[in-house]
Amino acid sequence: MTSTTYTAHHYPFYERVMHWFIPHAKNGYRPHALRHQALAVYSLILIAAKVGITISLFLTFPNEAVFSTLTAQRIVDLTNQARQRVGLAPLVFDERLTRSATLKADDMASSGYFAHRSPKGDSPWEWFKKAGYEYTYAGENLAMDFREAEGVVEAWMESPKHRENVLNPKYRDIGIAVVTGKVNGKMATLVVQHFGTTFVRIAKTATARAAPSVIERGVRGEATTVAVAKAEVVLTAPKSTSLSAGLLTDH
Repeated sequence: MTSTTYTAHHYPFYERVMHWFIPHAKNGYRPHALRHQALAVYSLILIAAKVGITISLFLTFPNEAVFSTLTAQRIVDLTNQARQRVGLAPLVFDERLTRSATLKADDMASSGYFAHRSPKGDSPWEWFKKAGYEYTYAGENLAMDFREAEGVVEAWMESPKHRENVLNPKYRDIGIAVVTGKVNGKMATLVVQHFGTTFVRIAKTATARAAPSVIERGVRGEATTVAVAKAEVVLTAPKSTSLSAGLLTDH
């Protein structure tokens, strides 16, 4: 008499599947896939996968700022909604102001600061000039470490100085920049909001009005009866316990 020992290789494929997943007499009504050894292996695989994904995300995206959902268009929309609620005309998206805001944001990111005046002493208005925006009225709002456009605009509206910029009836144009960079050695999302009204726009309407008390020299050298007003406001995220806000007006 010859005895034969059957191994797993002798079983047809469907029987092996049954052994692993379907309770029946041959596996003692305990599928291999549900036994303690298999469950332990599953747990180890899940833990390893979780650790691997976490490490991968950390190496690829070192800071939550990279996941920011902030967009320039959304900030413009929310700003205009705030203005329209109080009866003000919406601001017009201006490519030059977008460029000036981007120049300022890139400078903060590359130089590692968060302020209106750069470490080199450049004022906010230098960026307007570099972008070719011939302003009569100009303003700047800054924000850092926000992840949502709604949070940025809401915080600005709750701050008197920022709100003054957002709701300034003298502004006609707007530009926004959102960048990610290192500030004080930490990755952060930086938002720059530039407001303005060009010299040309004001000049067209100023001739029909009485001359104000301040006379400013125009960009082409001729005297104009329009004063130059500039406003700058800086805002940090709500998690910060301190706010740095100020208003600057030059005549």
